[in-house]
Amino acid sequence: METERTLVGIVKATLHRPQLLVLDEPTASLDPDVADQVRNGVERQCNETGAALLVTSHNMTDVERICERVVFVTSGRVVADGTPA
Repeated sequence: METERTLVGIVKATLHRPQLLVLDEPTASLDPDVADQVRNGVERQCNETGAALLVTSHNMTDVERICERVVFVTSGRVVADGTPA
């Protein structure tokens, strides 16, 4: 049930092709194959529309795959800022 809620939320967020897409832990409750499909879909939509993507995630696979810039925040303070590499 959680998987379906997550997918419906992502579809609702992307349906109108926003200029800024904000996703909080977008693949947290998804199995690896579905998570990969979500990453591919979000990445494709942002590339096609030029949308900016803001993601909060503990999943470094998501971060490395779909982010150009990464900011680590601890206790409300930026402790690192740069590329995923």
